Amino acid sequence: MTFGDLDDLSIKTGIEDDADFIPLLSAEDEDNMQNEKIPDVLPILPLRNTVLFPGVVIPITVGRDRS
Repeated sequence: MTFGDLDDLSIKTGIEDDADFIPLLSAEDEDNMQNEKIPDVLPILPLRNTVLFPGVVIPITVGRDRS
């Protein structure tokens, strides 16, 4: 599986053709990402009360309760 395969999973309904988007990556970075291999096993970080969608960047605070 490669990053290019993920394009098939995108949801494009409801987006106007003339909508303006601000790119988060340069064209060169995007080309480099397309050539990256995705491992067969990916780590998952469970986050309580958090939903993180693809393409969204949020800070994650890590800690634990005092014992």
